[in-house]
Amino acid sequence: MQNEIDTPMIIRSYKANSFLRTNTSFNEKVGFSFDELSAKPFVDWIISEDQAVLLDMLDGKIEDCLIRHKTSDGQGIVLNVCISNEREDDRIILARFATKVAHPRSSDI
Repeated sequence: MQNEIDTPMIIRSYKANSFLRTNTSFNEKVGFSFDELSAKPFVDWIISEDQAVLLDMLDGKIEDCLIRHKTSDGQGIVLNVCISNEREDDRIILARFATKVAHPRSSDI
């Protein structure tokens, strides 16, 4: 049994346009270090086809979204992103890898 689960995640400040935290699991899965991720705006790490959805969320048009984050091997990993905390002067973006939950069919129960 695993004692601790390090759920891959990022926390980012919208106003400061910088990462506040990434954990080891996230860095390993995307293939970039904290310093590399911090060097560019968050939207630059998002696959171009998904950037409009992210911007809609940041503008308050939707509560959360699924977007693809670029990886070092050129692929995208799907993130579930939301505004975790809104303050007068900033919005904190929280993102975790999206998980697919399969619901059993009634015939399988």
